[in-house]
Amino acid sequence: MMFKRYGCMLIVTALSLLAAVLFLPVLLDSVESIIGAPQIDGLSMFYPLRAFANQELQSGRLPLWNPFVLCGHPFHAEGQGAVFYPLNLPLAWLPAPLALNLFALFHLAFAGIFFFLFMRSTGTGQAASMFAAVVYMLSSGPLSRLYAGHFTIIPFLALLPALLWAWQMWCSTKAWPAIATGGAAIGCMILAGYPQLVLYGTMYLGWLVLVEFLRTWRKQGIGQAKSPLLFFMMVVVIGAALGAIQLLPSYAFAGKSFRQVASYEFIA
Repeated sequence: MMFKRYGCMLIVTALSLLAAVLFLPVLLDSVESIIGAPQIDGLSMFYPLRAFANQELQSGRLPLWNPFVLCGHPFHAEGQGAVFYPLNLPLAWLPAPLALNLFALFHLAFAGIFFFLFMRSTGTGQAASMFAAVVYMLSSGPLSRLYAGHFTIIPFLALLPALLWAWQMWCSTKAWPAIATGGAAIGCMILAGYPQLVLYGTMYLGWLVLVEFLRTWRKQGIGQAKSPLLFFMMVVVIGAALGAIQLLPSYAFAGKSFRQVASYEFIA
């Protein structure tokens, strides 16, 4: 047991070092360098957002309103500034380029670590789980988002494996830490500022829960089948509560958008 524990710690350390090595060129290049290709979202959109948010927080003000866009813009309600995302708050005291690079680095490491934990929770061995985590970290999903500078999508790549890990924990232990982990994952998805992926992640979890509900109902009856539904409801409620500080103003602001009407004409 102790050998397995130390083995897991070494693997987590190795995955973190792998992420750090991948970021060495941009971290050593210049304090003004930002991960990703030039002239796309990272530099043209998220750098100004992070620079404004960091400046406001360093001045002791919450960046709720941006007066520098047209006649003013609801910075926090718009969402992509991710003001209250947990990792953005401690990084707010750094220069914006460095904060963005560390934000991406930490999430790439978290993506590998949570995927490793998810694989281990399915009963997969340590070596195979580490291999799967490395493949996930270096796959087109994370790397393409890093290249494009999609800083609101990058957190989802770490949080989805965390949500799946929580689900596997619940299936095997029925313990409350699994619900807390799942709720924290959904809450952080909301705070990250990309609501489409919150919907996709919750829908994917819902399908897993539905399959487990029907399987358990068939084998053990309706009494035992309620367990997956309890997990899903509690995780969604906790996640919504944790993300309410972002969810509520963004919902109110979305009502002002022409995109709220998803008609055929608009989509076409």
